[in-house]
Amino acid sequence: MTSYTLPVPSRPATAEPNTVYTVASGDLRPAANVTCWPTQEKLEKDLAAALTDLGRQVSRGHAFDAAKGHGFIDSQRAGIEVFKTLPKDAPLIVVATAIELPEEETRRPLDATTPQWPIMHAVLHGVSRDQFMARHRANHLNVAYAPDAETADKALRAKAALFAELGVDVHLCGDVAL
Repeated sequence: MTSYTLPVPSRPATAEPNTVYTVASGDLRPAANVTCWPTQEKLEKDLAAALTDLGRQVSRGHAFDAAKGHGFIDSQRAGIEVFKTLPKDAPLIVVATAIELPEEETRRPLDATTPQWPIMHAVLHGVSRDQFMARHRANHLNVAYAPDAETADKALRAKAALFAELGVDVHLCGDVAL
């Protein structure tokens, strides 16, 4: 008989009923995360209000870090730790915003492709490019341009409902029950 203590298997967390989980991925540059945090915080508040109006509760998948001055996932290791704690069956929204990059950064990929393929730079908060492509097996996003967060939320609901009605599986960086 061995004196080795076997590890106790952990039970995976289960999603709370009517709860949507959110995550927000940041930048490897601490100063960028601190600078962008107030805008991100407002976006998350607006999203939570829209989801509440739809009868959902919101659970943020990771906490604000007072020592760092932001609530972003700021490294691959941090992202791994966050995703280990999220329920596997949880509806998940990766809160993301579109950004504008310098012209030379936009020109490089435009020159490498054809004009039929539009390019948009986006920060997918809570999921890296590699995680997104591993889950969705594509490098395409469906985007709705809107003048404000409320209109964007309405556009998201309408597009998701339309695609679902057409029989298309709807994923918002995770299986989200709409």
